[in-house]
Amino acid sequence: MRVILGESNSRFSSWLGDLPYNQNLYGVIELPEWIKTTDDRAFFREFVYPIHLLRAVDSSIFRDRAILTSRNDNVNRFNVEIAQFITAASHGYFSADQVQSDESGHISDYTTEYLQTLSGQGLPLGKLTLQACAMEHLIITRLYNHCVKGRIISQDPRFDGKEHVISRITVTTREDLPFTLIRKQLPIRPCYPMTINKSQAQTLKRIGVDLTNSVFSRGQFYVALSRITDIENMLVLLTRGTKSTNNVVYPEVLLRPQSSSNIQG
Repeated sequence: MRVILGESNSRFSSWLGDLPYNQNLYGVIELPEWIKTTDDRAFFREFVYPIHLLRAVDSSIFRDRAILTSRNDNVNRFNVEIAQFITAASHGYFSADQVQSDESGHISDYTTEYLQTLSGQGLPLGKLTLQACAMEHLIITRLYNHCVKGRIISQDPRFDGKEHVISRITVTTREDLPFTLIRKQLPIRPCYPMTINKSQAQTLKRIGVDLTNSVFSRGQFYVALSRITDIENMLVLLTRGTKSTNNVVYPEVLLRPQSSSNIQG
């Protein structure tokens, strides 16, 4: 975390540093009054991605900003909401799916429409809609029938601005399924938002943190808030009527044995 100088940022940095170690900040906690919050979803979206800039298709606004959320279904919902304000041409890409059984090989008891609704960790979307100039950690510059061309946006100057063609790949999974799913699809998705876990190691200049669904694993809350360089450029989305959220901490992970005599063996 690299915050700019100032009294408010110094206070914020100190509070963040206490999150893993101060027992009063474990579990459900009240957010300090000096952290900006809202329960207005539209206002929250526009704080990060102003509508007039989205409609101007100004690719520079996608650099160093993001909505952070804890769950993939929230990522998908924000993507749909934000995409409606972009006027650039769009193209739909549908996966080619096959189902395989250990006993009888390929099976066809499942409809194409059903298979395309399946999603999971590391699995490309069955139904993918991309727009020219949409953000997927690269700016889409050309839409083709079976591939796309995009320009990378990165904080690393070795990669920033380079163009690449991305083609479909084949992915196989059995996660939470009674069969093996074989999917051929573009390995990208819009990322106006991203999951908190995905944001680790990134430094951003403007963020919205969606906490309408609370974090669920150790350190997620700290990771989300520590991506920002200036607290004035951060807004937290909360459920209406609450100012609290969950800070998941496992104190035993942070503690060390007092002496070697405590170790048996």
